[in-house]
Amino acid sequence: MAKFNKMAFAIVFFVFVIILGNFAKVSAVGAAYADFLCPQRPLVMYAGEERSVSLWLQNGQNVDEKARIKIVDSAGGILSFKEGDYLVKAKTYDKEIKVNIKVPENATLGTKYNLALGLVNIPLEEIEGIGMTTGMNVNICVQVGEYVPSLSPKTGINTNTYIVIGIVVLAILIFIIWLIHRKKKSDKDITPGITQI
Repeated sequence: MAKFNKMAFAIVFFVFVIILGNFAKVSAVGAAYADFLCPQRPLVMYAGEERSVSLWLQNGQNVDEKARIKIVDSAGGILSFKEGDYLVKAKTYDKEIKVNIKVPENATLGTKYNLALGLVNIPLEEIEGIGMTTGMNVNICVQVGEYVPSLSPKTGINTNTYIVIGIVVLAILIFIIWLIHRKKKSDKDITPGITQI
């Protein structure tokens, strides 16, 4: 009798799943990112640094989808983002959104921050049958590292490179002056011969 009840329950559950699959519409907007990988490859930022991170919303469905994005964990306010609903067109893989991160000025070296955005799919309009939504968290890991002087914004060359270039140019000038001086000296040593008739 117990075996029959378990089998009957399994059959009813299986039929329910099939019916649910036929009537349910599942949204599926996701997010892709390349600047970080939690926890293996965190963003390394120095104390006081501010940076924008790109996330790309993706929709592989044949219909437009909408995603609601909210801050789940801002680690005391270092993460800022324009929360709201974002429309993601069908077959879109590159709808860019920007997330701003600002590390506090007094952050100590090695401090780790675990930030998170929540992404929930919401229906564009009323749908028939059962509506199901999917959700995900985008985790952003930040670690405070040592400040490294940035490259010159105009040329992309830092100060040390300018010093090396200056030394090379100076050496070339000295070599050219030495060659000119040597040629003049050798020209003075040669006196023209006098021809007599």
